[in-house]
Order: sequence, then C-alpha cells, then structure tokens
Amino acid sequence: MKWWVYSDGLVCGPYYPETLTRRPSFTSDSLVCPEEGEGGAAAQWLRAGNVRTLRAMLEGRPFPPDPTLDDVADHRRLAERLTELESAARRQAAELKNLAQSEGLLRLELGRKDLELKALNARLAKAGSQMAAVKALEEGLRAIMEGLREQGAEGTALEARLSGFAAEIARSIDRADKAAAESLREAAGLVDATRAGVLRSIKAAEKTLAALVEERASAGAPPKKGGRHARRVRQQLAPSELGLPDAVPLDPPSF
Repeated sequence: MKWWVYSDGLVCGPYYPETLTRRPSFTSDSLVCPEEGEGGAAAQWLRAGNVRTLRAMLEGRPFPPDPTLDDVADHRRLAERLTELESAARRQAAELKNLAQSEGLLRLELGRKDLELKALNARLAKAGSQMAAVKALEEGLRAIMEGLREQGAEGTALEARLSGFAAEIARSIDRADKAAAESLREAAGLVDATRAGVLRSIKAAEKTLAALVEERASAGAPPKKGGRHARRVRQQLAPSELGLPDAVPLDPPSF
C-alpha cells in the first residue's frame, strides 16, 4: 500500500513504504495518510510511528551516514533560505497589515465617495429638470419673439397706414379751412354789397317819399286845426306805392 507524506509544508507521494523510509526527512514523527485518502476530506493523517509497518521499517533502518561537506553546505543554504523566507514572511505580514489599514481607509473613502456620488446624481437630476424648464422657457420666449416680430411688422404697416390717414386728414382739414375762409370772404363781400344796395334803395325811397309829400302839400290839402304853424303829419306810404319791393329781413351768414 502506498502512503502520502506531509513534508516541508507539502503533500508528497504516494510512495511505497520502502521508498518512503529511504527519504532522509522521513521520521517516526512524519505525518502519513493511506493512498485511498488522497489528502481529501476522508484523509486520516497519522504519525508514521503509529503505523506498525512503517514503524518496523524505521526501527530496522540503519543509522544515516555522517554528513558530508555537501550536506553541510546544503544545510547552510537551507538555513539561509529559511532565514530569507522568514524575513520575507515578516515583510509580507507587515505589508498585509498596511494593506489591511489601507483597505479600511479605502473603504471609508469609498463610502464618502458613494455619498458624494449620490448627492451628485441628485444634483444632476435637479439640473436636468431645471434644464428642461429652461428649454421650455426658451421655446416659449422664442415663440413670443416670433409673435412680437410678426406683430411688429403688422404694427409698422398699420403705423404707415395711420400716418397716411393722418396726412390725408390734415390735407382735408387744410382744404376745408381754405374753402371756409374763401366762403367767408365771399359771404362778407355779398353782405357788404347787399347792405350798400339796401342803403341806396332806402336813400332813394326817402327822396321819393319827400317829393310825394311836397306834391300833396302843394295840391291844397286843408290844414288841420291848430293854427297855421301846426306841424303837418307825414303819412306812411307802402313800398309798393313808391315802386319798391317789399322789405326782406337779412340775417348774417352762419358757418
């Protein structure tokens, strides 16, 4: 039956007992396991001195020969190697400790960064909503500007039309003022001419009336009582008797 052996931190084998007992490092304190165990979960590790077959072979094994110079050199190299390994193990242990501390610091830093990232995501979400609102405002402002631009064009056209209307109204008022002034001058001239004609007619009528009165007086009409110095009463004559048209009242022209 073959045996596994644990030596120098390694599982070696499997070996037959004859081969196993020829290994210089194999002693009664070495740990062995039957081959069927194969070092697995069902392995049964035993001390070689507790296995009868191995113990008998170890007891009958001759004493090892005296070490040679090569064996001493190998032993020295092995000791130096072990010292180096121990130093490396201590360095690695210190490095692992430092790494553990660094890992703790990194975990704390990672936690802070995670909180900062969450806050940043919240700010980004808020900024995104604000950007959407700003974009909507920009669209609304653009629409308002377009409307104002269109209204400005319409307002400019309306202003031009109103200016044209105002100019036309001013010209019409000017023409009306000129026409009114001309009509006023013509009416004033007509009134003056009519007044002069009336005055001439009145003077002519007065002369004709005086002549008629003299004619009747000289015809021998009996004087009335009251003496010779009594004042004669002038009779009123109608315009038709004098050959004149009836008087028509004149009103001043109104504008």
